[in-house]
Amino acid sequence: MILSLLIRMRRLFTRHLHRRIVVQRKLRRLLIERLDPRLAFTAEGQAFAFNQVFETSGLGGTISGNVLWGDGTSSPAIVGASAATGPLSIRFDYSLDANNFFASPERRNTLQLAANSIISKFSDQLTAIRPTGTDQWTAKFSNPSTGAQETRTNLNIAANEILIYVGARTLNAGELGRGEKGGFSASSTSQAFIDTVKARGQTGAISSPATDFGPWGGTITFSLGANWHFGATTDGLDLSEFDFASAASHELMHSLGFGLSNSWNAKVVGGFTGANSVAVSGRSPVPLFDGSHWQTGLTIDGRLVAMSADTINGFRRLPTRLDLAGMQDIGWQLITPQVQASGSHIFGDNGTYPTALVLNGSVFGSLSYPISVNITNVSPVLAGQTNRSAMEGLPLSLPKVGQFTDPGFGASLATPPRAETFTYTIDWGDNNPLSTGNATIESLGSPGVSTRGFFDGTHTYALMGSYTVTMTVTDDDGGTSRQQFGVQVGPPPSLVLSIDRLSINEDAGDNAATLTVRRIGFDNAVATTILLTSSDTSEVQLPASATIPAGQTSITVPVKAIDDSLLDGTVPVTLSASAGTVASNSVNVDVLDREKILLSLNVASIGENAGAGAAILTVSRANTDIGQSILVQLSSSDTTEAKLPSQVTIPAGSMSLSVGVDAVDDALFDGSQLVSLVANSTGYLSASISITVTDFQPLSLVLQSNALVEEDPNLNHTQAELSIRAPAPATGLTLQLTSNQPNQLVMPASVFIPAGAQSVQFPIMAVDDFAPQGIRNVSIFASGNGVIATSVVITISDNDPAYWTNPINPLDVNNNRVPDPLDVLIIINEINFHGSRALNPNTDRGLPFVDTNADGNIGPLDVLRIINELNQI
Repeated sequence: MILSLLIRMRRLFTRHLHRRIVVQRKLRRLLIERLDPRLAFTAEGQAFAFNQVFETSGLGGTISGNVLWGDGTSSPAIVGASAATGPLSIRFDYSLDANNFFASPERRNTLQLAANSIISKFSDQLTAIRPTGTDQWTAKFSNPSTGAQETRTNLNIAANEILIYVGARTLNAGELGRGEKGGFSASSTSQAFIDTVKARGQTGAISSPATDFGPWGGTITFSLGANWHFGATTDGLDLSEFDFASAASHELMHSLGFGLSNSWNAKVVGGFTGANSVAVSGRSPVPLFDGSHWQTGLTIDGRLVAMSADTINGFRRLPTRLDLAGMQDIGWQLITPQVQASGSHIFGDNGTYPTALVLNGSVFGSLSYPISVNITNVSPVLAGQTNRSAMEGLPLSLPKVGQFTDPGFGASLATPPRAETFTYTIDWGDNNPLSTGNATIESLGSPGVSTRGFFDGTHTYALMGSYTVTMTVTDDDGGTSRQQFGVQVGPPPSLVLSIDRLSINEDAGDNAATLTVRRIGFDNAVATTILLTSSDTSEVQLPASATIPAGQTSITVPVKAIDDSLLDGTVPVTLSASAGTVASNSVNVDVLDREKILLSLNVASIGENAGAGAAILTVSRANTDIGQSILVQLSSSDTTEAKLPSQVTIPAGSMSLSVGVDAVDDALFDGSQLVSLVANSTGYLSASISITVTDFQPLSLVLQSNALVEEDPNLNHTQAELSIRAPAPATGLTLQLTSNQPNQLVMPASVFIPAGAQSVQFPIMAVDDFAPQGIRNVSIFASGNGVIATSVVITISDNDPAYWTNPINPLDVNNNRVPDPLDVLIIINEINFHGSRALNPNTDRGLPFVDTNADGNIGPLDVLRIINELNQI
């Protein structure tokens, strides 16, 4: 059968189809009317839900859905399992595709997807064709690439398999494809085999008149020159292209008997009289175009049928319910293509929303079902208020007096956007004009969460009395809510101040005193803001304002004293407060002057022997008004240690004056003393500063002889005297003695000067070490707590011969005229036997020349000198 592009018919239906073509290009999906449209009514903020069965003709694979709610949002639909797929399959044979039309895997894939989406909807059981022995048959069909007749002998066709040869060639102008059923011849001794070739087990196909169709297969030829869109989806399909999937579906249904089978022809009587088609279309008979196609322009469920003779470029047409009903009427057992789908959504505003359910096949096709949704308005809910009190002539301020909720939250993503707005009115009950305005949305709601808003109210009652206040909030759709509360207006209020002290020091800082503000006659249910004032902010400062919280009658605020650095005496300051037109009483506080004298020293300590001017004391005044001179009295806490003038005058125009502090040497052994220096002046705070006077106690060390000879018993010792300038304290004085060469002298480690004494004597003796050392100087040091250390140098002479050092070559131990390893061995043996030591003429006179460094000792250094010499030879 030939699928023709009928230009004449396109002209007839151009106006009818133009809108659908534009929608297809914009949305890239096929939009159809819903099977069971309804108008659902739900209130804003409540869940709207649908759950029903939707027809899925034209979709292939697993069905999924998405709901476009019409308010700019979307969500996945809950889609039940699709109807079970049938057992049939289409096997395409590309062996005759001589023009390589199907060389591209994309084309083969789209062809197979289109075939699967159709054949899976039928549950027929087709018997296999298995030629063997006398069971012989020949398949006859047109070559899709040449048009010539082809035969294939004894093809094996599997059960439930239909074989379609495909290819492409140049067709007639306007012709996009040809779908043909296959012919055959058969011979067999078994009528059952011949019937299988004829009807594949479908007995109605061989009855008269025929009621079924059971083909072995057929051919489909596509136009080689058409501008095709081969995509599995409509992405990229434009008006210059023909949709290959649409043409393939159309021609395949012809190959499966639509318009070509005996069972079709048996129902063509002035149109098509198949019961299923008549029931779906609602017309009897269903109008035909040429005996094998539906009438051009025929629609079902708002969709153009796929099996009409016309085609539209830039548009995809897949099988509709009517097309599948036609297949059912020629004998195919249809599995009703439908799914159960549901979804729910909360709309944020009232109105009618063009909701659409979009169903998509995982491998093929897309359908859209519109659902008209009408959302009704819900009025806001205004919260109640407690009764209030107010004062005559004073503003009654009620923040958030009106608080309300509303389940609506607008539709900001809708086109155009929709917003929730609210207005309010307050009738204060005293015949004055109403308060009106736009309410404030405090938090915009969301699904399941109400929008929250409020409005404030302020009013002044001119007369005392009882009043009923009526509040009304109205949403943008006219929904209202109303609440009332009472206001009792009493006499004018007052403020009372009190302070916890009558005077403060100017240097008392941030919390010098506490001021209490008490309200009388105010509405204690609301907070009151109090303005605070000081008559002299250079002396006293208060917070600019303070708030008495709701439920309280008073509040305390800190009084801050300001140190103005002026010598201004006592200054009286007046404190006051107000709240609106209500003024408080006044309270007075005296600010006491607290200017300071400042003292500083150039040093922290002085020695008692430092004399006059040992330190410099600077006397300063802290105030900045220095137009007058001031007399400052000075004193020392211990004049036996430090003295200073009894008074000084800081001249007018000067901030400070410096005087000398004299150190007093009391000649006592009394250690360091801490002395306080004090300054006083009329109108100023007294000041003091401390200085340390350190004791001066030098040591004196005198020797009877400063030269000793270590070998001479008459000259190897002397007497030393260590003295201090003041008598030792009651506990006496212990002094330490040390030497820089302790092995050269013998003397006590310490000496003791008794209480009241001023000196002590002790002996010193040179050590005879038998080592030839010549003349050397040895230092002796004396020190102790509370004294100044001293030292003295003593000279020691040495006449010891070098008994154990070779006078010719100190490295020649055995005196064989040359240093050698034997010299090393001699020293090492002696050290191993008797150890390293100082050599003694009384016990070691018989040793060879083992003292190679002439220090009077035997040890590793003597060995090392020889080894170093041997290493250099």
